[in-house]
Amino acid sequence: MDRDLDSWRGLSAPAPAPAPGSGHVTPNAPTGYSWFEQSSGAAAAEPEFDEFTVPLRTVRRTESGELSYSEPDVKAYAIPEVPEAGWSAAPSARRFWISRALVFVVLLIQAALSLRLRNTAQTDEASVLVIGRDQLNHLLHGTPLTSDLVHQFSGAPWLYPMLAGVGESLYGVAGARLLSLAFALAGTAVLYSLTRRLFNERVAICAAGSHAVLQSTVVLGFYASADALAILLIAIAAWIIVRTNRSPVAAVLLATPAATLAVGTEYAALLVLPSLFLLAVVTARPHHGISGALLRGLLLAVGTIGLLILLGDLTHTMTGLSASTLARHPGTEAGTAVLAAAVRWGGLFFVIAGAGGAAYIWRERMYELPDGEHPLSSRPQRVLLVLLLCGTALLVPAYQAHLHSSAAMYRHIGLGLLFAAPLAGLGITRLVGAHFRQPQLGILVWVLMLALGLSQSTQRFQTWPNASPLLGAIYPHVDSKSHYLTELDGIPAYYLRGVTSVGQWTSAQVGIDFQDSKGVWRHGAEGSQLAAQSGWFKLIVLDSSAPRAEENALASAINSGGHYRLIAQIPYRGSSGLQQTYRVYLAS
Repeated sequence: MDRDLDSWRGLSAPAPAPAPGSGHVTPNAPTGYSWFEQSSGAAAAEPEFDEFTVPLRTVRRTESGELSYSEPDVKAYAIPEVPEAGWSAAPSARRFWISRALVFVVLLIQAALSLRLRNTAQTDEASVLVIGRDQLNHLLHGTPLTSDLVHQFSGAPWLYPMLAGVGESLYGVAGARLLSLAFALAGTAVLYSLTRRLFNERVAICAAGSHAVLQSTVVLGFYASADALAILLIAIAAWIIVRTNRSPVAAVLLATPAATLAVGTEYAALLVLPSLFLLAVVTARPHHGISGALLRGLLLAVGTIGLLILLGDLTHTMTGLSASTLARHPGTEAGTAVLAAAVRWGGLFFVIAGAGGAAYIWRERMYELPDGEHPLSSRPQRVLLVLLLCGTALLVPAYQAHLHSSAAMYRHIGLGLLFAAPLAGLGITRLVGAHFRQPQLGILVWVLMLALGLSQSTQRFQTWPNASPLLGAIYPHVDSKSHYLTELDGIPAYYLRGVTSVGQWTSAQVGIDFQDSKGVWRHGAEGSQLAAQSGWFKLIVLDSSAPRAEENALASAINSGGHYRLIAQIPYRGSSGLQQTYRVYLAS
């Protein structure tokens, strides 16, 4: 065995020759070994082959019987350079259809989350539907406007309420809510396009997916309010601003109609209007310089305000904003409690957006841009963009904390989170990494946001009670001639519209003009209290969750007049989790 091993290694000791005539060969023998050269005997020394190959070398027998060796032509293998992200390639049809298909899946998920919500109309919804029906009847049939709820609506009564009235006339409350769903889905689609313009499809899909499962987005997708339409219009205005950042400066004026309609739709949109003006400046800076960017923002501001004046709506907008938003009576909630509610509804989303903004400031280009035509921006430029987008998300919580009230913040917070959504998509993209190195991290964050959106939207639709027990107590005592006072704006007027008219119901917050026994006219809440004391209303509905001062004043007027008796007390659990009560008084 040792001798054979020596021969195999090419040493001087000869290897034993195979038996004559056996035809035995060793096909895998390596080159340069003594087996071929030291074998003796004609029959035994001649192998039965002319060529064989061993690793990295070919052995051939020449015509003269000698062995020749040749090295194979082996090309060296080099690992090609791999880009940091597969989205850096130029746009293609495959890329286009895959990204749109994913957006369609996101919209389906958003629609499913919204359509699962169930409850009767909330007071704000019912008020909008009453105003919308009143406006439609006035437009189509010339009937006078009789609803006093128009003073409580934070928007132009001829805009969204009329659209909601059209949906309600077709399919009732569900019809108006489906209209909001269409606006919410369109808003997510425009957000995708906006983010794609700022970054690329991958970031845009993550932004749309995270925005679609937010509590505000899910609730507004099946809630008859002007907020979904206002968010859509703000998104359209922002998209036009980004889309025209390399166009002539005057092209930014194309965004003025959408911005103007957003303010008319929901007066709270005025809070984020300056952010649109600043966005016009920041996005134009790399292409038009400082002077051109400032001119662009100024043109947008002047055009928007000018269009409001041209439509004759500026005075009404400021008055309505002051009455429904700016001059709202301060609440009793602590500012920290209001901010804690904002953290519950958008805290995780904002943290992801902040992380994405920080990563963007640190390193701009990880192939998020759709092509190589975008010039690199400076770090101060990126800081301004991140501060603008994230800062806008904080406007609504800060203002609500100033008012010491979280009322309607669950809806209005969506206006600010819309601006932070592109950075949230960027944060998820950077978390996942290039070539989806860590997809589990992105999935984990999205599932957490989905779980929060599911639970919070379900809880939100349970914060107001089902109206059926209250309506059952009221219905036997109403007719088409008497007058009624209620602290539940819109609910009785909407659901009992087949028996009563809108003008028969008086909102306790708005009040009426009433003449006392001395011929002196009392206005507003004072007029309502005097009318209740004199027994002018046939039916009065009080809500223990109403402002304490208003509740005590009406209760005192009812007790001092002696004209009413309590016919029903209906308990329910309020939005704060405390037990509340509806009280129904009937004139005796």
